[in-house]
Amino acid sequence: MKIVPAVLCGALLALPNFARASVIDFEDLNFDHATDFPSVPDGYRGFSWNGVRVLDPAAYAGGVYFAVLGGGIVSGTNVATNPPLGMTISSGSPFDFVGAYLTSGEIFDVVIEVLGSKEGIPLYSQSYLLPVGPAGYYSFGFAGVDSLFFSAGFGGGAILGRFAMDDFTFVKPVPEPETYALVLAGLGILASVTRRKNKALTA
Repeated sequence: MKIVPAVLCGALLALPNFARASVIDFEDLNFDHATDFPSVPDGYRGFSWNGVRVLDPAAYAGGVYFAVLGGGIVSGTNVATNPPLGMTISSGSPFDFVGAYLTSGEIFDVVIEVLGSKEGIPLYSQSYLLPVGPAGYYSFGFAGVDSLFFSAGFGGGAILGRFAMDDFTFVKPVPEPETYALVLAGLGILASVTRRKNKALTA
């Protein structure tokens, strides 16, 4: 029976690091869909969003130039996009950037480059060609970063461009309530096993 407490302890130590992938679809942001093209507020879903804006392409009265961003919609009506400049998504704690649905925000293909950094040190770089049309899912797999920098362009990178993003998928190693419940249950089992062992020794 000596192996039981050791196994339980190992499992309990591993549980706090368990986390499931989370998806941000930008649907819970409140704004006037017909007239607004607002910045995503800092602190939204635990991130800072520098240069990231949200748009409802079907409702926004901005003309064809903005309607093309509708190809990026995967969930609901909203997409995240950038002015024709770079944008940064960052967090005060490390996270894993799993991937996102992306498409060109122009009437032609664009190349997107994403840089993943931690504490200002670049760790990852990934580029994709984004065609015009319905969004596709692009995997990144950046582990343990605290900042992402997105840029898009065309013409060999000489001209900055826009892109649309939906269903931003990430993982943060933060225990969830059900994880704490499992920890408490495990501690209860460990305590029970220990008590039984002590009773057997004193009998």
